[in-house]
Amino acid sequence: MHDMIVAAMQENRAIIKSHIERMVTIFERIIREGTEAGELKVEDRQKRPVRSTPRSRRSSTRF
Repeated sequence: MHDMIVAAMQENRAIIKSHIERMVTIFERIIREGTEAGELKVEDRQKRPVRSTPRSRRSSTRF
């Protein structure tokens, strides 16, 4: 299965990027709804350092 994922990432980058963006959108919605309902506690983002590299770039790292 790992080989299939590596091949997909090398040959279908647009599809992988689209999938990652969709997953980020889904996670953002789940977190937003959870915080609005009071089910999740969100830390103050000003206290945490901001990532300089988008997650989508890091996800294409070869292992």
